[in-house]
Amino acid sequence: MLRAAARLLCVLLWVWAQHARGAEHPDPQQLLEAGLQARKRQDLSASIAAFQTALLQGPLPAQLHEALTLELAITLAFDGRHAESLARYDALLAEQPRSAAALLGKARVLQWMGRAAASLAIYRELLSREPDSLEAKRGMAAAYLSDLDLRRARQVYGEVLRTHPGDAESVAGLKQAREVTRFELTAIAGISGAPATGWNPVGALRAVLRSSPRLAFALSYQLDAPFLYGDRSLQAGWRHRAEAGVLLRLGRRLDLAVSYQVALLPETIRHAAPIELSVKLPRDFVVIATARPGIDQLRRVSLLASLGLQYHLRPDLWLMAQLFRYDDAAGEHATAFVGTLNAPILHRWMLKVGGAYGLYTEGAIYAAFAENWLRLTERGALGLLYQYSGGFMEQHAAALAVRWRF
Repeated sequence: MLRAAARLLCVLLWVWAQHARGAEHPDPQQLLEAGLQARKRQDLSASIAAFQTALLQGPLPAQLHEALTLELAITLAFDGRHAESLARYDALLAEQPRSAAALLGKARVLQWMGRAAASLAIYRELLSREPDSLEAKRGMAAAYLSDLDLRRARQVYGEVLRTHPGDAESVAGLKQAREVTRFELTAIAGISGAPATGWNPVGALRAVLRSSPRLAFALSYQLDAPFLYGDRSLQAGWRHRAEAGVLLRLGRRLDLAVSYQVALLPETIRHAAPIELSVKLPRDFVVIATARPGIDQLRRVSLLASLGLQYHLRPDLWLMAQLFRYDDAAGEHATAFVGTLNAPILHRWMLKVGGAYGLYTEGAIYAAFAENWLRLTERGALGLLYQYSGGFMEQHAAALAVRWRF
C-alpha cells in the first residue's frame, strides 16, 4: 500500500512539474529516458513510476509504446514483482503475438521465477522461427543452467561460442556451468583453548546435496569448545552437534533454511530447530534473520537469535553487521555485536575477517576472527581458520579446512 502510494505521488509530482513549466502533458520520450536513468541508479520505484506515467499519456506511436512496455515489464521483474511483469508482457503479446522482444523478456522472467520448463518452451519457439538467434540461445542455455541441467547448458553455450567466439555472456555462462555442482563437502579439524585452561580438539563435517535449483539438503556434525554462542560458556567439556535440514529458494529474493539439531552438551542434551531467513533488498542489501529455539532434557528452554544486514559491493565482496542474542531458562544471557568483511583477492584467494564484542552474564568479551580460503582447483579449496576471544574468557581456536564440490 505504501509503495503504491509513493509511486502515485511520484507520478503526480512529475505531472505537476510539467504543468508548472507550461507543458500540457509530460513528454513520453523524456519519461522513457528518465526511467532508464533512474534504473541505472537502481532507483527502481522512480523508474517504474516514470514508465507508467509515460504509458498514461494519450495515444503513443507504436514503437514508443512497445519500448515503454518492455522497459516497464523488465523493471518490474528486477523489483521482484514477477506477476505484474508477466502481465505486461502478456498484454503486449496480445497485441503483437510474434514480438521477439516480448517473448524473450517473458522467458527470462519465467526463468527467474524458477519455471524453467515454461521458459525453455518459449526459447524453442523462438529458435524454430530464427535458428541463429543469439539472444534465444543464450537464454536457453541460462534456463538449462538454472534448472541444473548442466550437460545441456554446456552444450548450448558451446554452440554459441563456435559461432560467436569470445561472446562475454556465453563465456561467463560456460564458466558457471563448469563450476556449478550438486554436492559439496566441507571438513574442518583443529584445536581450541588457552594455555591457562588447556586445549581441546575442534572439528566439523558438512555435506550439502542440491536436488534442484530451489531445494537442497544439508547434514552436518560439529565437535567444538564453547565460544560466543551461550551454551553455558564457562563450563568445561566437549560439545557435539548433529544437524539435518533443508535449504529452500522461495524466489529471486527469498531463501529459507530449516533444520533439526541435537547437541550433546557437558550436562545435558538439547534439541533445537534452527531457522534462517535471507531476504534480498534493492540496492544490493540483504537482510538475514536467524532463530534457534531449543529445549534440553531438564526442560529448560533457550533461544539464540540474530539479525544482520549485508551490503554487496560485488557478488563476493560484502560487508555485514549482525546482532546476536542468547537467553535460557538457567539464567544465561548474552548479547554480541559482530562485523564481517568478505573480500576476493587475486581470483583464487577469499578472505573473511571480522570482530565481535559481547556482553555475557559473566562479563564482557571481545573477539576477532579470520577465514582464508585458497581455491586449488575448480572443485577444491583449502581453508585456514582462526579466532581469538579476550575479556572474561580468553580462547584461541585454529583449524584447517578442505572444501570439495562434486
